[in-house]
Amino acid sequence: MKMTIDAANKRVRELQEEIDTILQSEDLNRTYSYYAGETPEIPEYDFAATQRKLRKLSDEIVAIKHAVNQHNAATELKETGLTIDAALVEMAMLNRQKSRLLAMIRTEAKVRGPSAKGVSEFTVRNYDAAAVQQEYDAVSKRLLTLQTELNVSNQTSVITISTD
Repeated sequence: MKMTIDAANKRVRELQEEIDTILQSEDLNRTYSYYAGETPEIPEYDFAATQRKLRKLSDEIVAIKHAVNQHNAATELKETGLTIDAALVEMAMLNRQKSRLLAMIRTEAKVRGPSAKGVSEFTVRNYDAAAVQQEYDAVSKRLLTLQTELNVSNQTSVITISTD
């Protein structure tokens, strides 16, 4: 079966939703309760059939993710020259860095804290806010470049998924 990376990722989400639905149904139907003297209403539940369905769906997810991972490890992005898997790792690191820098940008230059014994405590920023903003902008630009390249690749690259 052939599909784009974007379609493959959507299919994995669909399969996972199907698994979640089966597991929810299993949770509801694998046991039943009734009062003494009452005729129980036994819900339909077939353990073996449920396991076969779950295994089939899981096998399809594994096949799709394996094909995507192989593609990501072997495919270089044109503008950055990084393989997709390296770009994904870099993006995760850049997102953490961007969050840290944003917190620094939001830090006031000087904050007066609560006074103890009539003496105020001050907390003062110990870095150049303009330098932090410049780094934040550079990180944001790099993230945008990587994300744009990944979006193009996800929508245009076709992979073959082996479902033997």
